[in-house]
Amino acid sequence: MKILDRYLFRAVATATLVALLVLLLLELFLGLLVELEGVGKGGYDFTAAIRYLLLIQPQRLYELFPMALLVGSLLGMGALANGSELIVMRAAGLSLTRLTGSVAWAGLVLSLAVVMVGEFVAPPLERFAREQRAVAKGENLAIRGGRGFWARDGDDFIHVQAVLPGVRLADLLIFKVNPDARLEAVTRAEGARYEGGRWLLEGVSRSLLDSDAVQTEHLTSLAVASAISPQILDVLAADPDELSIRDLRARELELFAAVRQHQFKDLTESNYWYRGRLKFPGSIEMECKSLPEAEPAPVSR
Repeated sequence: MKILDRYLFRAVATATLVALLVLLLLELFLGLLVELEGVGKGGYDFTAAIRYLLLIQPQRLYELFPMALLVGSLLGMGALANGSELIVMRAAGLSLTRLTGSVAWAGLVLSLAVVMVGEFVAPPLERFAREQRAVAKGENLAIRGGRGFWARDGDDFIHVQAVLPGVRLADLLIFKVNPDARLEAVTRAEGARYEGGRWLLEGVSRSLLDSDAVQTEHLTSLAVASAISPQILDVLAADPDELSIRDLRARELELFAAVRQHQFKDLTESNYWYRGRLKFPGSIEMECKSLPEAEPAPVSR
């Protein structure tokens, strides 16, 4: 039976890879049409757009794989049925359960390989691609991602510990430096939200430094203007479907910490859950459901 298992695996894998390649090429073409609209903004040129699209392909592979596996299983098993090879296998005593198990095993092996890509390769490349695109489109703003980021906004150096859903920031530190490269003020805020074209800091503690003293003041809120727009933050507040399981766990802990600090009025506002991450069991189930459609009719004796 090992020979049949390898044969079925090769049939399903080949058809799945062909379907996946077609879907990726279609996604690449459609993505290029979208990115061409942004070419010419700042330093974002055609080469940068192509580089961005290539860097996000592992993530697109991860997202398109369930559909490719279903289509590939239908095509692979259909080709075997068309060549009467399934009839020969059934006539030789191969049960439908055994046939289903072999095809499911092929899907499981392929799924595990794609999971490795989705967990360890796609997320960092996706973040790097989005950061590079944001930097190219906004030349005066330097961003480094992760669970927090640093940014320079004029004379201010800003560190944000966490970017939360709904375009909210948590645990900010703002260092203001004068033209002589001397520190003038340090501002700490528990959170911030974007309103009316400005950032509204909440729970503010500001220390003003002069030559011989430090003056500290506490404010309930403080409105500040900044070049950091919500569009830039969209880069860092990544969609959960684009995060690995490890990063999802870290984001979940950040979310509950924010809820405990009353930064969200309603927990459902964030929609920051494990949606779409563990979707491969469903794709394998769809693959198995394709078998009755590919199974040939009984041979008349």
